[in-house]
Amino acid sequence: MKYSKYSIVIIGSGIAGLYSAIKMSEAMHIPDDILVITKSILSESNSNYAQGGIVAVMPDRNKKDSVELHIS
Repeated sequence: MKYSKYSIVIIGSGIAGLYSAIKMSEAMHIPDDILVITKSILSESNSNYAQGGIVAVMPDRNKKDSVELHIS
């Protein structure tokens, strides 16, 4: 078994995990490396697939827009 030494281990490679790794590396004197563990590859995270944005009914911009349309 290979032995490795890390100061910090972060489980999760989404935005929260990667942001935490960056901020900790900037703010702290870390004697050893930071390990980020991912379940697959870095691009396979919910953060990567999230569309983001805010959804709102805006009939003044789209006459066909309605609450019912958003629900369906």
